[in-house]
Amino acid sequence: MAGVQIQVAGACLIKINATSVLGYTRDGVTIRQDGYFLDVKTDDTGGEAGPGADTQYLGESSLITMEFTKYDPAVLALISQRRAGDSTTGTFTGGTAAATGSLQIQGSKSFALTITAVTTGFSRVYPLVVFREPIEINLGTKFSTVRIEGQAWTNGSGVLYTAS
Repeated sequence: MAGVQIQVAGACLIKINATSVLGYTRDGVTIRQDGYFLDVKTDDTGGEAGPGADTQYLGESSLITMEFTKYDPAVLALISQRRAGDSTTGTFTGGTAAATGSLQIQGSKSFALTITAVTTGFSRVYPLVVFREPIEINLGTKFSTVRIEGQAWTNGSGVLYTAS
């Protein structure tokens, strides 16, 4: 077991659209990668009531959960207003929140999200992220904490993320 060691990624720096620094996470980043499958039913395994004869793979997505105490309020404002981001040029398009009914990925309303662990160099870039979950922030005398979740989808080439 020479390769088995305790892993410490270190502080995680989060960037939006490659150049806008959102901040450093508190207690790291949680990445949940979900696979989507569909059971293939056949009569010889019991039909619809029986177990599947096979399982069809239908793709991946990731839910990325982050908590911040050190962050840029201006970048957070863009995310929390679900502002359109141009995830190909690394710039925000600004303006108002996405119109009700707008498509987030096809309509270029998604963001690119970069996670970099400064100690180990672990890095992932998710090219298509939608901040569809509730965004939580506490305000008061004590330091503020922000909690956000982004849903990452595969791009047109089937890439969920790139790693370095």
